[in-house]
Amino acid sequence: MKVIAGTGTDICFPCAYNNLGNVYYDTRRYAEAEQQYKKAIQLDSTFAGAYTNLGLVYKDTRRYAEAERQYKKAIQLDSTQTFAYNNLGNVYQNTRRYAEAEQQCKKAIQLDSTYAMAYHSLGLLYAITRRNIEAEQQLKKAIQLDSTFANAYGNLGFVYLNTHRYAEAEQQFKKVIQHDSTFANAHGNLACLYSLQNQPDKAYEQLEQALKKGYNDFNNMQQDEDLAPLREQKQRWNTLLRNALVPDTTDAQGWLNLGNLYSQNSQHAEAEPVLKKAIALDASIAPAHYLLGKAYFKTKRPEEARQKFLKTIELSPQARMARLGMAWLLVAEGNTTDSSTKAKATAEALDWVAQAIEKGGAPFELLQSDEDLARSAPCRSGRL
Repeated sequence: MKVIAGTGTDICFPCAYNNLGNVYYDTRRYAEAEQQYKKAIQLDSTFAGAYTNLGLVYKDTRRYAEAERQYKKAIQLDSTQTFAYNNLGNVYQNTRRYAEAEQQCKKAIQLDSTYAMAYHSLGLLYAITRRNIEAEQQLKKAIQLDSTFANAYGNLGFVYLNTHRYAEAEQQFKKVIQHDSTFANAHGNLACLYSLQNQPDKAYEQLEQALKKGYNDFNNMQQDEDLAPLREQKQRWNTLLRNALVPDTTDAQGWLNLGNLYSQNSQHAEAEPVLKKAIALDASIAPAHYLLGKAYFKTKRPEEARQKFLKTIELSPQARMARLGMAWLLVAEGNTTDSSTKAKATAEALDWVAQAIEKGGAPFELLQSDEDLARSAPCRSGRL
């Protein structure tokens, strides 16, 4: 790496900023990486590699339109940038522009037929679009070119899993672990495979390994159809989640995280005792009061819900969702009474919604899709 400061004609300052950006990027310090790449471009506006790297920052931070612009600029400056073509294809894949993604990956391969990453990107695209035979061909080509390519083994295993070729899928997932023992998703995929084959003990063992290695997409675990047989073993499943999210049983935040997970997946009966533990450890933790209020509301205990929503607002005066909770209660109350009482309840509900908007900006998508507000049409008209 060349240094940023110094004397002499051999110093490449744009290269130095670009290399420093690479250091920040590799450690996921994306804002600092972006800054360094921009400095490199400021010093040399023809530096195609810096545009490509800046595009990578934008892609990884899901700023896809900006990533697309940077990759196109890089290609405009240097039409041999295989990496830029491949990553532009990935941007198109992430934004579901599949025909354009395929075109860019093929351009990368046309420029360099030994570029394993492009075959992998093309294989992943085919897997996503259910072109399984083509996916298998491209992923095998990527592995042929780079026999240590863990992601390629993993995605080939995923193709086999989707086509019920379980023995081959197992073999590929194990190869991922062989080449990268830290790859948590491979254990998760093995768990899905064993669950589908009615081998719950092996599935749970793999899930535990995935969690130990950093897997933390708990919402996916709660929703993945392949894991449904494991979730039927409720006690074992809940113990697995508790051990992962609450390694220290005196940690209120851990219990809150577990309660939030249950709440997001409408498991309000499971959420209630967990949130009570969070509150017992730290009575000032406002989100736990809100989620417990939501659990009470969903299980038709309006007075207990009201107390918790008001407690949330007391602890956190800016709380927006607790105000929406008060609106839910009033809408539900209005729907069980005569028309004059319903009108009054609806008016009060609208007041709480207006407060929610004032306290944190208008959550319009939530308001328009909220089933608990849908029960009262005036909450979707007039003052909103």
